Parts: sequence; structure tokens; C-alpha cells
Amino acid sequence: MKPALRIHEIFSIIIYFVRVDSWMLKNPTLAALARTCRAFKEPALDMLWFELDDLSPLVRCLPRDSWNDDREESITPLVYSFTRPLTETEWCTLQGYTRRIRALELDWPHKTLDETAIRVLCNPPTTDPLFPNIQLIFWSDPTRERFSFIRSLVGQETTSLTIKNWGKDWGTGELAILATLTTRCPEMKIICLPLTDSIELSNGISATLCGWDNLTEVDCDDIEETTLLHLGGLRSLSSLDFVLERHDALGRSTQPFIDMFTCLSSLVVRVTHMDDIRLLMLRLRVQLKSLEVFVDPCPKQHEVKPFLLALGQSCSRDHLESIEIFDTSSTLQESSYRPLTIDDFSPLAFFSNLKEIKFNTGCQIALDGSDILELASAWRCLTTLSLHGRHGWRTCSGISPLDLLLLIRKCPQLKTLAVMLNSESLSTIPLDRPSCGFSCHNLLHLNVLDSRIGDKSVAPLAALLSDLFPKLDYIYHWIDAMCGRRADVRQQPVWWRVNEAVKQFSMVRNQERRFKEHNGGAWAVALPARG
Repeated sequence: MKPALRIHEIFSIIIYFVRVDSWMLKNPTLAALARTCRAFKEPALDMLWFELDDLSPLVRCLPRDSWNDDREESITPLVYSFTRPLTETEWCTLQGYTRRIRALELDWPHKTLDETAIRVLCNPPTTDPLFPNIQLIFWSDPTRERFSFIRSLVGQETTSLTIKNWGKDWGTGELAILATLTTRCPEMKIICLPLTDSIELSNGISATLCGWDNLTEVDCDDIEETTLLHLGGLRSLSSLDFVLERHDALGRSTQPFIDMFTCLSSLVVRVTHMDDIRLLMLRLRVQLKSLEVFVDPCPKQHEVKPFLLALGQSCSRDHLESIEIFDTSSTLQESSYRPLTIDDFSPLAFFSNLKEIKFNTGCQIALDGSDILELASAWRCLTTLSLHGRHGWRTCSGISPLDLLLLIRKCPQLKTLAVMLNSESLSTIPLDRPSCGFSCHNLLHLNVLDSRIGDKSVAPLAALLSDLFPKLDYIYHWIDAMCGRRADVRQQPVWWRVNEAVKQFSMVRNQERRFKEHNGGAWAVALPARG
């Protein structure tokens, strides 16, 4: 054996990549390595059993007479069960493998162990935990009979727990199990719990979260004021995703939280009133990098600017990199309300390091070229700008395609752009290139939303876009799922023609580039001989 393979660190790195490369094939290479020699056995078995998405391999490691398999239907997976109590030797065999498991992602659309097998594994003949080294658990089984099994899975090493969904009949018993996890796994760092309509479950979740003091990431439902204050006092907390529905969770005070949420960098809040998130921002003093706000119903146009002003008081201007406001409702603001203007968006210019801006509020938008350029002047690092990519602007946009040239000069790293264009000014292809040779190779996706275009503008617009964005993949337009609005059947075929024309123009421009590269810029070359 090569001397390098005797070094544990080197061999561990090698078998890690073996596991990654052969994961879809159920790791036959790792199984072969474990049987090759004694030096390979332990590290190969550790990597082979590192992560499981199904507990049935444990059952199949036992003698064949100790278990049985059956199918409930021909299309369902095998369901394993024990035929007799396990012997001490068989329990030792199980423990030889369970101690190696570090991650369990039990996504159970169909069960693979019956209830009897689950009960057997819940009661090993030892005071030591059956799975002593599990660090991550993903649980998606909504049946209450199986949830008690989670007590046998978690342990002192468990630091990440995700519960995908609550069972409809879950109640006090399941909350009691959840409450015990704070003592069984005191070093919990990442906790992700699903949304629920049950006030009882919501209160139980709040109480459980207060039992952990080392959390770094929390994703949960509506929480109480005491829980929010507890989380705010954690120096370890870097990511928080929660529902802000209880108006008494924050009170109506605007006094800032003192020395709280000091390490928070990512915040996701789901609200029913835009004013609630505004009050929260007024009380926070944080160095956020990412903020996402999900609102249902859609906010009013007069609520947007006060929220952005509060954001400027709450967040450091140099740290915020991403902001998203997403209206999750299917209703839109009536056209009688005033649209969002440059005055509403102007507080965003305070943040100089923004990389992603995604706005979907359900309001109309009225911006012209000078407006968008004034805002973009502050965002040199911007990579994504999406203004109502879901709803459209529902107005007559003042942003001309030529404004895109000035926009990408100010934001050269732009990769994704969603704005409404007004292409009425384009009717002919000019003699000279409008871009003067400047192009943006980063931009791959352009969404023109509910922009309107005439037949005479197809070729000029395609020529301009192929020049400005050489690597443009597709122009999205009049998406059918634009918040329930019907796509304009007259506009869709015209935009399809623009897409096709852009591809053709791009091919011609590539020919020109290849010609200059291969011929040193010379225009006179020998023609190919005939025949």
C-alpha cells in the first residue's frame, strides 16, 4: 500500500470524494473498500454509514431469520419488520453501525419500517443511546405514532434538527416530546420547524426555543415576545426566519433593543401588516447582510417608503447586500391608487453595497430612465435587480432600451434584470452601434415583464440587446403566472420574435468576432477555391 494512504487525514479526504461521486449508486465503492483490508475498513465504514435517508439498511445487516419484508402495494417500497426479539449479539451488530451515522434525512413518503420495528429500535437493551453520534436530523413523517422515535435518534452530538411538517392530529403529547429535546441535545445550533395553524403548537414551539442557548439558525412559526427577546440575547444567532403575527410580540414601542441580535446577518419575516415589520426595524440595530419580507395581503403604496426609511435606521449601510419584499397574496392594488415612484425607492440608495434587490409588492410602478439611473448610481456591486418580476408594472414605462446601456455602465456586474421597457423610440437599426462597443457579458436573464412592443421595434431592439448582452440566454415576457393576470396574446408572439431575432443577431456578431480573431483584423482574405 502506498505510504500516503497510511496517513489518516489523506485517506479520509479520498474516501470523502468517493462517497460524493458514488452517492447515487449507493456507494458500492465504499463497500468494496471496507472489505479490501483492515486499514481501509474503519474509515470506509464510517463514510459509508455517514448519512442515511432510510433505516432499512440497518435491518438488512441482521440475520435473515430476524426480519421480514413485504409490500403493501406493488408500487410501494418494501416495508421491513422484525420476526422475533433481537439477541444481544444482534444489538451489538446494530450498534456497530449506528454509532457511525452522523446524518439522518428520513423523507418518508412511504414507510420502510413498520410500527413494530420502530418500537423495537426505540427500546435498546442499554442505557446508552442507540444513535450516539447523530449531528443532523431531517424528519418528515407526520404520523404521531412514529414521532416518539425521534427521542431515540437525538443525542448530545445533535446540532441540527429539521421537522418538515406537523401532523394534523399532533397535540400535547408531541409537544411534550419536543420539549424534552432541549435536554437531550443541549448543543442544538440549527432548528427548522414548519408553520402551523395551531395556537397550542405555536406556544409550545416558543417555549421549546427558550431552552436552547447556542442557536445559530432558527426557522419557525409565530413566536412570543419572551422567545424573541431570548433569541435576541444569543450571541451565536446569525439567521432568523419567523412569522410576526402577534401584535403584542413587539408592542407599539419604538425604543431600540439594546445590545440584542448583535450577530444577526440574515433575517426573514412573514407579516400580515407592513407596519409591523417597520416597527421591528425601528427597534433593531443590526448589521444585516440579507433581509426578506413576505407580506400577505399586499402592502399599500404609502407603506413602502416608511418601511425603507426604518430600514435605513436599523441596518448598517455597508453591510446590507440583499433585500427582498414579496407579496404572497394573489390580489393586486387597484389602478386607482398612485404607483410607486422614485420618491418611494429613494431610501434604498442609502445602501451602497447592495447586490440583490427584489421587489414584488402588488402596487403599480412608474419609473423613467433618469429615475432608474439615479438609483443605480449607488449600487456599483448590484448583480440582481428585479422590480415586480411577479406582478409587472401595469403602467406605461419610461425606461427605454437605450437606458439599459447607461444602467450596465453603472452596474457592470448585473446578471439578472427585471424591469418594464418602452421600445416605442426604436423603429430602425442605426448605422453605428449605440453601445459604442461596450457590452455586459455577465447578464444572462432579462425579464421585460408586461412591456409592450410594436412590430417595427422587433429588429432594432434585437440588434441592441444582442450587442449589449452577448451572453443573453432568454428574454422572459408576459409570464402566464404573473399573479393570475392573463398574458397578452397579441404581445407574446411579438416577444417570441424578439427572442429569435436576438439569437440570430448574436450568431452574426460571433461570426464577426471570430473573423477578427483569426485574421488579425484584416478585411481582405483569400476566398475558398471552388470545386
